[in-house]
Amino acid sequence: MRNALVSSWLGREIDPLPTDDGSDPVGQDLVRRYLAAYGPAATADVRAWSGLAGLPGAVAALRGELITFRDQRGRELLDLPDAPRPTPGTPAPVRFLPAFDKAEIPREQSLVPHQATLALKST
Repeated sequence: MRNALVSSWLGREIDPLPTDDGSDPVGQDLVRRYLAAYGPAATADVRAWSGLAGLPGAVAALRGELITFRDQRGRELLDLPDAPRPTPGTPAPVRFLPAFDKAEIPREQSLVPHQATLALKST
């Protein structure tokens, strides 16, 4: 096994780690990108999607540039101010379970051949 710097693989220097003040610029970018794709969303949704528990500093640093809503359960939802939003009363689209939200692969393509045969015969 040979070790190499990440920058040599990427061809550029890597983004800085979170700052001492806890603002986490990389985490802020991640939150912005998530909200651009899936917002409005609760911070728990961002954590579940990313698998990162250390995003509160990034969210706190972004609060001044985000707008907030409340869902039917009273949870705070965050969104980008210029994001498109449906009119009130528009039904929410069907979502996959969180673990499969990013994967829209037909079931038989996601299994190895012998598993697909077993799964399709048993249904």
